[in-house]
Amino acid sequence: MLHKHRRRGSAVAGLAGAALHAVCDGPQWELTLFGGHTDGFVLSPSAWYLKGGAWHEVTMKYPHVFAFCTLLPDGRVMLGGGSVEAFGIGQSWGVEIYDPATHSFTAEGILDRKRAGASALALPDGKVLVSGNWYAPDAMEVYEPGCKRID
Repeated sequence: MLHKHRRRGSAVAGLAGAALHAVCDGPQWELTLFGGHTDGFVLSPSAWYLKGGAWHEVTMKYPHVFAFCTLLPDGRVMLGGGSVEAFGIGQSWGVEIYDPATHSFTAEGILDRKRAGASALALPDGKVLVSGNWYAPDAMEVYEPGCKRID
């Protein structure tokens, strides 16, 4: 599986600060852009996926700018944290799962601390290691998708 991750800039709808994620499923792949903000720093609760040469918009559960995203072993994508206000102010608790097969989002539990600018790594057992925080206290945590709890 191809897994690319980028944290800034975009050519879609003038967004900046979005998390870019490429997901490969066999010979087919689909590029998906999550969240970000407009040039006026208005947070966007949208994701866009490229299919058939066109961009398609999907509404996320939470806006994410400077959030983390990681590809889970089952092919879904976990997104979390990010700024809660314009200009990168504040950190978010929110976590959600994107299913590229259905182009839908499911709200998950919250992180043990607000985070923006964090990174995440999917572990082989399906749990996710989350670390990093921008201008706020940090600690590593292990998140288990579907359990709605943090270890």
